[in-house]
Amino acid sequence: MKTHLILASRSPRRRELLEEAGYVFCVMPASDAAEDAVHSGETPEEYVKRLAFQKAADVLDQLEKGTQAILIGCDTLVTVKGKIIGKPKDRDDARRILQELRGTTHEVLSGLCLWNTYEGIVAEGIDRTILQMDAISDAELEEYLNTEKWAGKAGAFGYQDGYDRLHIVSGSESNVVGLPMELLEHLIEDHFITPVISKKMKETLQTKLAASHQEHLLDHWDSLTELQQTLLRNQIDFVDFDQLAALYQNRDTVIDTEPLISRAEEPPFYVLGKEQNQIGRQTAIRAGEELLRSGKAAALVVAGGQGTRLGFEHPKGMYPIGAVNHTTLFQIHLEKIAARAKKYGKPFPLCVMTSPVTHQETVDFLEKHNRFGFPEDDLYIFPQGVMPAVSLADGKVLLSSPGEIAFTPDGHGGMLTAIENSGTLDRLAKRGIEQLFYFQIDNPLVDIGNEEFLGYHLLSGSELSSQAVRKQFPEERVGNIIRVDGRLHVIEYCDLPDDAAQIRKPDGTLAIWAGSIAVHIMNLAFLKKHAAMKDSLPFHIAKKKVPYVDRQGNLRKPPEPNAIKFERFIFDLLPAAENAIVVEVDARHHFAPLKNASGAATDTPESVKKQCRDFYVEWLNAVGVEVVPGVAVEISPLFANSPAELTGKVAPGTRITSDRYFA
Repeated sequence: MKTHLILASRSPRRRELLEEAGYVFCVMPASDAAEDAVHSGETPEEYVKRLAFQKAADVLDQLEKGTQAILIGCDTLVTVKGKIIGKPKDRDDARRILQELRGTTHEVLSGLCLWNTYEGIVAEGIDRTILQMDAISDAELEEYLNTEKWAGKAGAFGYQDGYDRLHIVSGSESNVVGLPMELLEHLIEDHFITPVISKKMKETLQTKLAASHQEHLLDHWDSLTELQQTLLRNQIDFVDFDQLAALYQNRDTVIDTEPLISRAEEPPFYVLGKEQNQIGRQTAIRAGEELLRSGKAAALVVAGGQGTRLGFEHPKGMYPIGAVNHTTLFQIHLEKIAARAKKYGKPFPLCVMTSPVTHQETVDFLEKHNRFGFPEDDLYIFPQGVMPAVSLADGKVLLSSPGEIAFTPDGHGGMLTAIENSGTLDRLAKRGIEQLFYFQIDNPLVDIGNEEFLGYHLLSGSELSSQAVRKQFPEERVGNIIRVDGRLHVIEYCDLPDDAAQIRKPDGTLAIWAGSIAVHIMNLAFLKKHAAMKDSLPFHIAKKKVPYVDRQGNLRKPPEPNAIKFERFIFDLLPAAENAIVVEVDARHHFAPLKNASGAATDTPESVKKQCRDFYVEWLNAVGVEVVPGVAVEISPLFANSPAELTGKVAPGTRITSDRYFA
């Protein structure tokens, strides 16, 4: 994770105050465990100060070891005559609180904790604001309650909502809104930024950077604010320049796949839906059902990508792919998992790996939509790690702004480190989770938690199992799964020589046929073991166009690839997995990746919607329902998550003549 200011709160008001003040920061909410009851004999001041400290400490526990940052923990409460007024439990509780506050003065207290992990400094403070509420009538009180703006707010009101019956008597307005900005700036100035820091820090960094020929990172040092200088220093300390130099030196190394291909064999595989597998289909289904019924499975979606190639400047999971209801990818996946959890009567937790670019927007989107009904306690959201982008020409680390290194996500293989460092792996283990169903956000047809797939994985003793589709032509742009010396490997399509891709078996089918679709089941103990190994996954080189700030401070947007990104791929774990297997699936029913903008040859919004529509039509036809050609249909997983679940919900003989969303 890159270093920065970190707000240990999901409050949108606190985030807005920091943004308005021009701070560069990210959000990592403290867990609910940081919220604690008032201790016996504890004053409101002691309580709010302790909670602010606990929130900062909770986020510190979530950070990757060695992360350099300034953590901001804050807690706000309302008191009347020394008595704490909490958040209302419901409308009646909100009425009681407002009846107590009206016509009186009361106090808003905020505890603030700033934790500088680089220097081990903790600074704390308390801010207080006195408010007067008008003596509102019962009718006015009920009118305010009807707005529901009281929900989730200490004192059952939000000053920032423009409620004109509240008046500040004394103190800070920002404190009432949620984050005492004057106190924040005072603590930063008094405890973290000293008069000698800039000159001394620059000299130290120059010496360090000279050893790796990266002194240009300080080109704009003197134009930065003191806080920006501190954050840039922390970013520089985070970078392993020796590792970067070694990776850059090997940038042109050609991957020789010939030794693998010359010994390649067909991987051990099962066919989903086929009765004559080595393990019987019904036997596999029963094993998968038992796992789900025992609550020992969870899912993980890689959701760090943006929809830039789609002309959609938001996290790809927010893309409205539903043909009728414009349902987003996030909603489709969350509803599928919720449907399986309901079917088996056990939680089916979901981990969402974001990227630094998409993390906060993803969190805000899911909160705005109440996670589409998905239980908050079963959702784990964490960002993946980052690596600096370096110049293709000379290996120099690029700057995205005068005071910020150009960091880029470290690939879907970064999941291994991110799930460990975020504490999510330990949380899953404590819940008794044994298997993790892994998939990528852009495939709305992935059957999350498919019982048959889970069963083959379990009964074969596999540590890592992969779904694959049978390639339609030799050059298809998918990873190629092969077996070499008893271990599975994936060869990227760009690394598979044409002559090897063309090889066919006696029956005329492709010898290298298993195309990976990035759907896996992973044993949690296997992940834990390899997450503890520093170099479990190698870095791959990607040459990309990366905007950067030049030595004169100008932002450059190169028309051609100018930089190297370093990425890790999760499929590089396959050779380390015992008894790894492949499960072949029908691409028509399981693989519809949304990757390209309208007009491209494949994987466009139009082609994905059509494939999903055809998929649902098959379901409906299976229960005797006719869909008129050209009519769009879409089925919420909460309505039916399989054709069998449609039985009894749509009458046989029904003829659908207009677009319809089943929910």
